[in-house]
Amino acid sequence: MIPVFLVSVINGCQLSDEGTSPHVSDGDYLASFEFKHSSINLSTVAPYDTITLKFNAALGDGNYPSDSIVYTVTNSAIRIIDGVLKADEEVSHALIIAKMKRGLVTRIDTAFVSVISTIPPEISEFKFNVDGSDSAKVATGNMKTIPFFYGTGSEASLGGLHISFKSSDLQIATFEVAGQSLNVTAIRPGRVMLHASTYAYGKELSDSIVFTAGWPLLFHLPVIEKNRSGSVDPILDFMYGDITIGVGGCVVFSNVSQSKKIDVKFENPARVSPAGACSFFLIRDRFTGGDIPPYMRTPVPVEGDPDEVGFDYVFSPYKARTFNESGAFAYQSELNLTKGVVMVCNENTDTTCAPSGLGQWKKSGVK
Repeated sequence: MIPVFLVSVINGCQLSDEGTSPHVSDGDYLASFEFKHSSINLSTVAPYDTITLKFNAALGDGNYPSDSIVYTVTNSAIRIIDGVLKADEEVSHALIIAKMKRGLVTRIDTAFVSVISTIPPEISEFKFNVDGSDSAKVATGNMKTIPFFYGTGSEASLGGLHISFKSSDLQIATFEVAGQSLNVTAIRPGRVMLHASTYAYGKELSDSIVFTAGWPLLFHLPVIEKNRSGSVDPILDFMYGDITIGVGGCVVFSNVSQSKKIDVKFENPARVSPAGACSFFLIRDRFTGGDIPPYMRTPVPVEGDPDEVGFDYVFSPYKARTFNESGAFAYQSELNLTKGVVMVCNENTDTTCAPSGLGQWKKSGVK
């Protein structure tokens, strides 16, 4: 009976908040609060020494909040009076912290500031330096370096300018700033907008590009052993069955079984190319395309066998094929009565495997 008594006491505790109700109306909810310019570049030379700080802020009902903003600066070279930032001395890096409190919630945002002590240079170009031959695309799991240029005409880029970079979806693509380039890493298939912006010496500058995180160009497809319903004899099956890769991608089939064989027969083997330059280094036969004849892993070498037998043991589980055309490539194992589909996506034109706009891609069109 003691456990029952304890449970009863616990359930009877007064856990509710005795203060005001936590529920708020849309007009009391501070939905967003951020600097309009999170990178600011000034000069001590007037009129380039001041900027009126502005914010992208909104309540839940869409109206702009009237709450006061509290500022903090990290360097005495700059100061803020009545919302106006003033540059007094040269500084390469300073931070502004802005806080807005509404009800029980405080929102905080930061901006970076640099100040030069000379007449500022003219900036007529501010852009991602990607020409028409570059698709701004990389396969998922890989990184692409995108140069960024700002300056005047063909002159070298100006140093020391603070720039803010953003990705519209960090679950699709992340980035790191390296000098005057952006190293963009594709996390999963999709499209994002990469945006650059700054406030530089009286000018608002910005540029954007669409970045494509493509389907993988290398896919490892293991073969697994499983029992078919109603039978005690195990068979070999493809672990993933239906997969999606990009045009020119390589699929590596691996069978580590030393007792059961797997074969891979394609619906249209003439469209399936050899492994060729497939980056998976364990592929021995790079020059045979089409169907994959029955095979299994070479048995473990015994003492006294030639070295070549041991070499076969390591490399024999792997067969690969390259898919240079978009579309659905059905395949099956006649030995095991198992099957799947390799969906090859041309991300720029194929609407069955990629959306027409921004966002994550979902594998579709495969049954």
